[in-house]
Amino acid sequence: MIIADELPEISSETLKDLIKNAKYTVVFPLLAGTWQTANLISSSQYALAIVCATTTVLTTLILIGTISLSDWFGRLSFEEKGES
Repeated sequence: MIIADELPEISSETLKDLIKNAKYTVVFPLLAGTWQTANLISSSQYALAIVCATTTVLTTLILIGTISLSDWFGRLSFEEKGES
């Protein structure tokens, strides 16, 4: 069991760096899904291409939403603490 006093302190710079790096990882699922969709279209598997493209878009939107919320909550908590 971890006691709250034993948790390491996370600085605002660490969290900002994590969020900044996470913003770049959103591109990878989009590129992979686009590549797979193109392969499915080239092999005349149009129904699977539509499913793959839809899944790619939804995954990317979920990642963007999650990262945006974490960025917003991080900024909100830092403003409350008085950090910049």
